[in-house]
Amino acid sequence: MNLIPFALSLNTNLLVDVADVQSGRKCGCICPSCNIPLIARKGDVNEWHFAHDSQFIEKDQELCCDFSWAVAVKMMIKQLLLEGNTLTLPEYYINFQGIGYQKTKQQIKVTDSSIIHYSNPELKSLACDVTVEVKGKKLGFILLTNHSPSFVDASFEQTLFGVLAISIEDIGYDDEGKAVNHLRNHLQRLLESKTCAKRWLYHRREKAAFIKATEQETLLGTMVTNEPRKVNNTIQKPIKTLQKIQWYCVACHLEYQGYSTGENPCPKCNSHFYRKPM
Repeated sequence: MNLIPFALSLNTNLLVDVADVQSGRKCGCICPSCNIPLIARKGDVNEWHFAHDSQFIEKDQELCCDFSWAVAVKMMIKQLLLEGNTLTLPEYYINFQGIGYQKTKQQIKVTDSSIIHYSNPELKSLACDVTVEVKGKKLGFILLTNHSPSFVDASFEQTLFGVLAISIEDIGYDDEGKAVNHLRNHLQRLLESKTCAKRWLYHRREKAAFIKATEQETLLGTMVTNEPRKVNNTIQKPIKTLQKIQWYCVACHLEYQGYSTGENPCPKCNSHFYRKPM
């Protein structure tokens, strides 16, 4: 998309939707990037949008304005986050490679989808586009386009409880794939009551969820290994009670709890070859 859905109102100095202003030059808006007056085009055929007013462009001048649809949407989402106080957050799963006798791939739920109320929004804080405060904890937002860098191995500030990415490339359409003319209202509904276009980049509970899954996998593998077998239909011997002890990983220098029997791999490097009891 190269059409401009939002412009800067001369009356309020805020971004406005093309649907909320008068058509043509009566819109009273300028381009937030180059400050050239805009025209609101609200026809019956094409998607509604703003366009630079050719009256303010010299004939021998080629207009060089980098204010694209994606830039406009990013600016509006920031404005909506600054003005609002309600968000819907998506659920979050992380991949987990089993370490027991089956070694199956699993998905662990870190958090459920939820509706939250926030306060104290800030722009460009803690390496995020926007941060908000939820019950005294900081939550960050990063607005992504197709040209944004990858955040797969990114390290986020420990003061952040979580970081959410909002992908903005394909959010200008309704459920039927038609372009949305009242885009500001559409974006507000997306932030407040939808989970689409949002994904977690980081959540502080990830590590705890991983350690818990590792302990459960280790316990299951140990119980299967130590399970007594029937011999000539005799009564099985009771399973020995497992005791937790403190282990130390020589490679990672990590202290962790495990069981007195079994592999007890390090939750950080996933190896049991360098661990020793303390």
